[in-house]
Amino acid sequence: MTNISRNVLSDVLRCVQRCGEHQKTLAAGDRESAQQLAIDMLQDMEIELCNLAASLVTAPISGRIFIPLPPEYTDKQVQADSMHAQLRPPRV
Repeated sequence: MTNISRNVLSDVLRCVQRCGEHQKTLAAGDRESAQQLAIDMLQDMEIELCNLAASLVTAPISGRIFIPLPPEYTDKQVQADSMHAQLRPPRV
């Protein structure tokens, strides 16, 4: 069974969030320190993207590429209602 909090999609979203954070930090900073700050942030993003690439390579083996299965985020009553609805004969 997969883990909801650690799939490849969450890693991608974390990278996007980090880009937004870095963009806000650069916009708020002064011009003199902006170049070094930008270099540091690009190195940080390079590390994040390398980790993401490693996740994508190993995802078929580890099962992390898959999104969460419905039983992981739906309650028992919703599952039972769905099963009963699917087992009912079709209306003609």
